Amino acid sequence: MKISGLKQKKSITKPKINLPAVRLRRPQLSRGKIALLIVCLALTAACCVLCFVYSARSGQLLTQQAAERYEGEGEQRYAQVSVFFPVGKEKSIADIYTFRSTINGKLLDVSLEAKDGAPPLWQDAYSGSGELTVEGNKGKATVAATGVGGDWFSFHQLTLRSGGYFDENDLMHDRVVLDEKLAWQIFGSYDLAGMTVVINNKPFVVAGVVAIESDKSTEKSYTATTGQVFLHLDTLQSLLGTGSGGVSCYGQWEETCRYLQSKNIHFVADAFDSDRETNASVQKSLEKLYSIAAQYGIRMQRCDWGTAQKGVDDFLLGAA
Repeated sequence: MKISGLKQKKSITKPKINLPAVRLRRPQLSRGKIALLIVCLALTAACCVLCFVYSARSGQLLTQQAAERYEGEGEQRYAQVSVFFPVGKEKSIADIYTFRSTINGKLLDVSLEAKDGAPPLWQDAYSGSGELTVEGNKGKATVAATGVGGDWFSFHQLTLRSGGYFDENDLMHDRVVLDEKLAWQIFGSYDLAGMTVVINNKPFVVAGVVAIESDKSTEKSYTATTGQVFLHLDTLQSLLGTGSGGVSCYGQWEETCRYLQSKNIHFVADAFDSDRETNASVQKSLEKLYSIAAQYGIRMQRCDWGTAQKGVDDFLLGAA
């Protein structure tokens, strides 16, 4: 009788492989490389900080967000351009009308025009400044006056305390808007819509009363200690006399698409070509950037055309 069992397998001996020993060496950095690495890290951190500051500062001004407000959640995209003219080089209302014709011509050149019933492809606003004496039933004050045109109150959406705004297309340019400080000083009230106010001995109708903007840049640039009045620019010019109250600020937003996105800036630059700065003046300005940053807030109060927008521009340029 046979008894079967398990046959033991022979073990297989694996060949030995001798591998060369690998030693990990710590990278040796020279002092120069270490310094360069530190500089790169510092620059990266600085860029992150500047991007944050830029976003925070530029987002403070509602006047620079008209395009975003208009486009809303729609697919069409818009862009905004702002132009500030230095003292002594203000533009006339006729210049603005000529510029509008230039814009419309440029749009037609690329076969762009608004469809029937559709919103306009672009809107603009402009303003000039002066000083006027405003009188109500409880007093009078000499205040800063802002003459406006175009869709100014669409760009500058000042909060209404009462009443409403006036419009460029008003038949009679005899309505004005008071800020809350002036309204309280000369009337002792904010509910003034329809009331009569006397400006430089001429009667006007109060369209509404607005609150003062609360952002820090506006607060720093707001030098009117007794309030402010807003009126049509041509009315301001007639009250001040010939050669006064020219256009010192101009803004526009327009439909961009991909083609206009790279062209809209050139439209403005070409239309106001005579006002481009020379290389020498640009270089001189660049040399002052750090001092501008250090004086942020002070320069706005000293500069005649130092608006809140200009103050933010100074800060951003200085920081860069």
